[in-house]
Amino acid sequence: LSAPVCCNYQHNDAFPGNHPLYAGPLGYNGSKAAMELISQADVILALGTRLNPFSTLPAYGINYFPSQAKLIQVDINEARIGLTKPVTVGIQGDAAMVAQGILEKLAPAAGDADRSNREALIKTTKAAWELELGSMDHEQDDVGTTWNERSRKRHPERM
Repeated sequence: LSAPVCCNYQHNDAFPGNHPLYAGPLGYNGSKAAMELISQADVILALGTRLNPFSTLPAYGINYFPSQAKLIQVDINEARIGLTKPVTVGIQGDAAMVAQGILEKLAPAAGDADRSNREALIKTTKAAWELELGSMDHEQDDVGTTWNERSRKRHPERM
């Protein structure tokens, strides 16, 4: 489908980080690119996740979780389905098995429409976030924090 892939807070190992479709983690200390991309979703396939608050609450001043998107949530534990977000379709099952079943039902041309534009959007959004990350230093995060500056003055040979 060439859709962006995001993971939950502290579950960065759920998808290969070097995959071109991987946008990063959502939520607290997450990827702004992932948040910007998911905010544009009309359908979200949430595989094996309870969509915990750390992964769905606003971050970086962005209320990114799209309230109008259709949500398909798959979890082995039925109590987690719909726990934090209203679902359009809830599926209790093993995430890998459900994903394989969905793939088998997709038409061979599924996702072909606008594929190159989606792939380009993922790439440019990730690149913009990496550029922003590269320009950050701690003092810009919190103007009240001056310990780096004080340490540089006190021990310039260490910094």
